[in-house]
Formats: sequence, C-alpha cells, structure tokens
Amino acid sequence: MQSTSIRNWDWSIYDWSRWFDIHTVGPQAHYPGIQIQRPDVLEWYAKQGPERPIYLIERHPMVPASVSYLRDDVKAALPESVGRYGCQLDYMAATATCERFDRWILYGVGQPYVSEPDSKRAQTWMRVHGQFLWWLHVAQSRGVDVVFDGPNMFHPDVRGSEDPPAPLDGDYGYDMQSNQDFAHLKHEAREGY
Repeated sequence: MQSTSIRNWDWSIYDWSRWFDIHTVGPQAHYPGIQIQRPDVLEWYAKQGPERPIYLIERHPMVPASVSYLRDDVKAALPESVGRYGCQLDYMAATATCERFDRWILYGVGQPYVSEPDSKRAQTWMRVHGQFLWWLHVAQSRGVDVVFDGPNMFHPDVRGSEDPPAPLDGDYGYDMQSNQDFAHLKHEAREGY
C-alpha cells in the first residue's frame, strides 16, 4: 500500500497494490482539493489503469482506478478507532489492521523532519499526523512486526515512543467542511508553525 508522500511522479515506485489519497478531487472548506493543490498527482492518477485501486473520498470520473475508501466498513470493524483518523496514514493503518497484515514496513514517514524532530515544523507535522501513534500501539499490541526502513518520525528513537494525542472530533478528509480541528491543523501546516 502507498500513500501520496512521494512527489517524484515519473516514477520511483511501480510496485504498489493500493494507493491512498483520502481527499476530494474538488475543493472542500479547508482543503483546495487534489486538482488545485496537486495537479501533477491528479494527472498521474488519471494515467493509471483500473487494475489497482486508488482510494479517494469518492470515486471520480477523471481517475479510472478511483474507489471510494470503505470508511464505514473500516469504522464498523474497528469501533475503538473513533477520533483516530487524522491523516491518510491512519486510513492505511486501519485497512492493514482490518485485513490483519502481520508486517508493516514504514519507509520515510515524515522524512523531511527526522533530522530536527523538535523543530517547529516537525512539531506541526506531528500534530497533523500524531494519531498514527495510536495505530502503531494497536499494531504492536496485536503482534504486528513494524519495520522502520529509512528515516522515520515514528521510529522509537525519534518520536515513536510518545503517547498518542487525544482523539479528534471527526475524521480527516470527510469532516473537513466544518471541523475546526482540521482547519487549525491545515493552517499551521501551510504556515509552517
């Protein structure tokens, strides 16, 4: 599984099974949409065949491989996960948990901030992505072999041994129309706090 972190679009990754981009193609109240924010990504998505799913909030005709992420199914299977969806990494973790993956390989998660994990930008990144700590604890409690390959903000020697933050009020991607938690986090991320 892969999320949108890599921006080298002509490409370094060819061997992926599913792609996660839990955003809308068009604008939302607190997110301009993939089409505006990352047109290069949308162009790449449009070129992909339908063989491998690209999970978006909703299917989009420009992206033949687009599939609506199965949010309701995942949340029903994991009722304890309410408030634990702060970024698309959390949706990947939820899917891996539901499907009982026995090994997670985390490569380069938060890579730009690993060398200065206490910097203002790294702290902002952790506020936006910190719910993933909860998913790490769940995975490890279930005996999942979590492998940290390359620089990673969630490595135990960096920030991975911290406690997860309090649950959020809403789900990233879906509840961004009105949820002020997400508006605040997005503003901080844009401003580089």
